[in-house]
Formats: sequence, C-alpha cells, structure tokens
Amino acid sequence: MVSRFRVRALRVPRNIAGIVGAALFVASGVSLVFLVVVDIMQGHADPYVGLFTYMVLPVLAVIGAVLFGLGRLLRNRAMARGEEAASITFFDFSHVESRQSILMITGLIAGAGVFSLSAVGIRSIEYTESESFCGEVCHTVMEPQYTAYQHAPHANVACVVCHVGEGAGSFVRAKLQGMKQVWSVATNSYPRPIPTPIHMGSAEEICQACHWPDRDVGIKPVRRRYYLTEGFEQPWAIEMSVKVGGGTRESGFTEGAHWHMNLDGKVEYAAADEQLQEIAYVKWTTPEGDEIEYLNLDMDSPETYADGAEMHEVDCLTCHNRPAHKFTTPVESLNRMFDNGTLDPDVPGIRWLALEWLAGEYESSEEALTAVDEDLRAGVADEDEEWAAANVAKIDATVVALQNIFARTQFPAMKADWRSYPDNNKHWSSPGCFRCHSGNMASEDGDEISWSCDTCHTIQGQGRQYNGSWSYNPNGLEFVHPSDEEVMEGPVLCHDCHDGTLGY
Repeated sequence: MVSRFRVRALRVPRNIAGIVGAALFVASGVSLVFLVVVDIMQGHADPYVGLFTYMVLPVLAVIGAVLFGLGRLLRNRAMARGEEAASITFFDFSHVESRQSILMITGLIAGAGVFSLSAVGIRSIEYTESESFCGEVCHTVMEPQYTAYQHAPHANVACVVCHVGEGAGSFVRAKLQGMKQVWSVATNSYPRPIPTPIHMGSAEEICQACHWPDRDVGIKPVRRRYYLTEGFEQPWAIEMSVKVGGGTRESGFTEGAHWHMNLDGKVEYAAADEQLQEIAYVKWTTPEGDEIEYLNLDMDSPETYADGAEMHEVDCLTCHNRPAHKFTTPVESLNRMFDNGTLDPDVPGIRWLALEWLAGEYESSEEALTAVDEDLRAGVADEDEEWAAANVAKIDATVVALQNIFARTQFPAMKADWRSYPDNNKHWSSPGCFRCHSGNMASEDGDEISWSCDTCHTIQGQGRQYNGSWSYNPNGLEFVHPSDEEVMEGPVLCHDCHDGTLGY
C-alpha cells in the first residue's frame, strides 16, 4: 500500500533570514568537523583553535539554525496571506513514498546529528576544564595565576579539581560563574587585580581528597640561608625544627601548626577586611563544647564582630591560601637565586640594585624589562667600572635571570604581585600567623592567644657558619636579628619592616 504521506523538498526560504541562517549553519557545521579533526591531530595543543572550535562555532551553528527557522516562519506567514513566497530547492525527496524509506532517512540524519552534537558537547566540556582554557585563552586576565600555577607544587593538579569540585551542583555553579567571567572579559569590566579569596569548595572536599588530616606530621627540620643585603660577606643561616603536628586527639598529638585542624571542636574567626588579613574576633569551641571568645585589642570596637559578622572556620585554606598561585616577594626571589647559584652575589651592588628594580612599580612588563637592562648595567658600572668592563657576559646573564624573576612574579597589566596576594602560610612579608598570634588577642578573662615563637618552631642554630659567629643548641635559641645580632624581644611582627622590598 502506497502511503499518502510524501516527503517535502528541502527548501531554503528566499529571504535574508533563511539564506543567512542556512549559510551560517552549513559553514559552521563544515568548519566544526574540520577543526575537530585538526584539534585532535594536534593533540589539543592550540588553545585558540579549541576556543573557536568548541565555543564559537557551536554558537554560530545555533544562530544559523534559529535564523533558518525564522526564515521558514516568515515564508509560511507570507504564503498564508496569499503572497508569493519564493524558495530555493536543494533536494527533492518527493519521489520517496514509503514510510520505511522516510524513517530510514530521518533516522540516519537524526543519528548523525545526535552523534556530532554529543561528540562536540563532550569535547567542549573537556576543553573548558583544561589548563590551556583556564590559563591561556583569557591571556591577560589569567596570565598571573597561570604563570604562578606552572611553578607551584600543584602544577600537575588540574585547575578544575580545586576550582570546580565534584558533583553536578559544583559543575553547574562553575559554568554559570564562568559565563559571568566570559562576559566581564568581553566587556573589559573585570577587576585588576582579580580579588581574593575566591569562593571554592570546602577544604574537606578540595584539600583532603589528597592530604590526610589525621596524619601526624610531627616535627620537620628546616634550614635556610639568607644573603644579607649589606654588611656581610657570608650568608646568615638558620636551622630550626618546625612543629607541624597533626594527628588526632585520641592519639595524643594536639600541638604544632596543625593543632587548629585536629580538634574535636573548631576555631572560627571574623575579619575586618575582604582579604581576611585583619582578624577582629576569634571563637574557639572546645572539645567539651565550651566557647571561648577572643577580641583584637588593637582594633576599635572589635566586639561588633562577635555578633552578626560573617564567620570563617579555620581549615587548610586559612593558612595555605596560596597553594597553587604563589607570588614571591623580590627579596625572597633574589635570595633563592643567590642560594641556587643562578645569580652571583659577588656582582658589585647586585643586592641593592636588583632589589630596587624588582620593588619598583611599572606601567607594563615591557617597561620593566627594558629598565633592568639599562639600569643594572649602569649601576654595576657605577659600583665598579673596571669589574663591569671585564665581566660583560656575567652582567648579561644577571640581566636575563632578573628578567625571568620579574616575568614569573609580577604582572603590571593586572596589578598582580606579592602586594596583591599575601601569603598566610608564614609571617615574613605579610601578617600570616600574626593575624591571630601577635599578642593582641585576648578573652574576657584575660586569656591570650599565644604569640611565642616556639609555639610552632624551635630555632636550634643561627649565625654565619664560617667566621665563628655560629650558635647551636638543640634545646632551642632565642631569635637573634642578623643586622645587629641582638635578641628580639616581645611580639615583633616581621612584616612591619620586611614588606618584601626591604633587604635581609
């Protein structure tokens, strides 16, 4: 039996919407297939090919389909009004009369469409979760974070592990937030620098998937050498044991820096600033359920934060706030390169010249890199003209090394450097531990949060090891400041002087 149902011809309405829509859809589809093959063959190496393939072309294809549908709608309405509505015929299936043939053709077309869309959709999701997409597509915006990430201990951990999290809810929230970020980039309305802290998942979800909080790390030996900026020929060395701690109350390990994390109770705090650097109020809920409140006596009306302020529970990210995007200070960067031999500390005036240049403020990276090339050569020549003339190659290597430091740690276009992103995992160039442990946090009955240095570490050796000034005691030493070799008394906050630009 011959069916009365006939397949109509594939026609494109002869109007602007129909023609543009069909052309856009076909061109996008053909380009999409071609670039998917190219991207796969290249191993997804080019982030901009991926951006155009998996984000731009699918959008253009959808726009083309919508325009084509609009053209058909306008054509049908014109025909309903009795007006002539021309169309362009591409394929005529009117000779196909059986239902089986119609279903087969329809099924093949639908199957091919579903397969293509599924493949592109899956690859699109993979691409938007890749490091190249996160760090390279929005190059100016994310260059600081991506560069720091590549030189951090978590460089082999995918961005989405921390910034998206697990589960469908986290995925949807991340994509919605991503749409806002894309819009801010497209409209050039993003802040400079990108503000922190950003809202991610909990430390339990992010950090503790790899780091076991119940493990007792115990005591970690640490040795540091500091190349003093002036006054000494030899570096100042410190040996100490850092009380990392950890474990559980049941095992008896309740001391050290990880004390905050191994309680049956919890520690919470409220801050007076968005970067969580000025702690106004601390509440400790003991394992027995008692609550002890501490107020920052150096602040005006800290009690206002005890009721109604946003509370933050102390977790891994409270102290380890820069685990994958750390921006080292100029003095730390120089000291590290002196210590590993990349920079020669014997270049005349190098400590002050390099520190002054790295601590400067520049409109662009290009301006900064040009400045060091010119200023360092002139400065070394002023210090020792004869040495400079005889060591041109060493000066060239020094310039390159300093330019590499700048390129990894400072980004003028985004106003991103150590000043923008303080590191709470220490107390050197930013408050860090001293946010709470600075001798100014006290409870109503006079109990104070400890500010003693030996709460978390014991200095066992310090001094210059090769001129007789080295001191060592396994039971601990009082900290001696290298500049005058005098014992530091009282709660002395390192970052009050050492802001990242002051030399050792």
